Amino acid sequence: MNGMDGSYHVRMLSREVAGQESDFLQGANAIALFLFGDSRRTRKVYYLAESGQLPVFKLGGLCARRSTLRAWLSDHEQSGRRQSDKRPS
Repeated sequence: MNGMDGSYHVRMLSREVAGQESDFLQGANAIALFLFGDSRRTRKVYYLAESGQLPVFKLGGLCARRSTLRAWLSDHEQSGRRQSDKRPS
């Protein structure tokens, strides 16, 4: 395949550029660590992914982008604020 197999793309995506944190997260452990600060929360990651609640994709396994997850978290935070504003005091 001209050296352009899936593992090549994963290596390229996960490589850190000029000391910056890569935007690519590979595996439920990495996603759990990013979201929950605990890589052992993989069951929660799989549950959210299977139920369509978590913006992830499969590339030889479960993957996500930090930027997409940050936006997803921000959206959920904003919707939570809107809901709490609607609650009677």
